Amino acid sequence: MSWHTDKDLDQLDAALMALPEENDPMMLSEFDGFCAGLITCPELIPPSVWLREVWGPGGLLSLHILTKCKPYSI
Repeated sequence: MSWHTDKDLDQLDAALMALPEENDPMMLSEFDGFCAGLITCPELIPPSVWLREVWGPGGLLSLHILTKCKPYSI
């Protein structure tokens, strides 16, 4: 298993903080706890459902922002 570097976490934090404030997106610490809940949930929750919670109720990210995201894996 590879762990993410501080640089990876800083990039993820910056990506979350770059989301529109009106969306009320999660902060990195909130995202960490949220992912822990997803992992321990007995039922699979599709990304189409849980990503809305990360981005905030203001709407989904536009495609051009998504294409700039570096893929993260556990």
